Amino acid sequence: MTFTCRFRRAFLTVISKVFLIAFVVGCVWSVVCYMKYRWRRQEEETRQMYDMVERIIDVLRSHNEACQENQDLQPYLPIPHVRDSLVLPQDREVGENWDLAIHEAILEKCNDNDGIVHIAVDKNSREGCVYVKCLSADHSGKAFKALHGSWFDGKLVTVKYLRLDRYHQRFPQAQGCSTPLKASSLHLNATSTMNTTPRLQHHSLANCSGFS
Repeated sequence: MTFTCRFRRAFLTVISKVFLIAFVVGCVWSVVCYMKYRWRRQEEETRQMYDMVERIIDVLRSHNEACQENQDLQPYLPIPHVRDSLVLPQDREVGENWDLAIHEAILEKCNDNDGIVHIAVDKNSREGCVYVKCLSADHSGKAFKALHGSWFDGKLVTVKYLRLDRYHQRFPQAQGCSTPLKASSLHLNATSTMNTTPRLQHHSLANCSGFS
């Protein structure tokens, strides 16, 4: 074998070993960096969890102090209200389906009401209007009590009633709804036979007729 061939062979052998060592070192370094990233991420998530716990305690403490000054206040806070106070809806409602998040929030606030059969979010409303249809006057009253005076996105929710015919005129697809909606089941087709319809608004300025 000539000197040139022996040199070329030795050179290729050295290069292949160097690349193999570099590959192994790169793999080890990548694993180490990934583990460090995971540890930092877990530490950050733990810190955020503790911060959230502290914020929840502050909300409850503030409400407790307010209850001591005002005996008319309820001595408890609904979980959705605490959540809305800490995490703004725009931070949760991301993407084209943000209106579904509002549906979920309403159903969570009315989780003991099995008479909500249709919800429509007016995406073009500057006042933040949401329309809710219920099976009966009793269910409508429950929705009123659960939603009226609550807070959403830092705004006070006010509820007004809308006549059934006007509701159906605005939302014809709601005429046949009778299946109660539940949280996380908004994909179901809802239908209805109701007499009353609460109209949800943030600081509503519109005039609404009484229920029929």
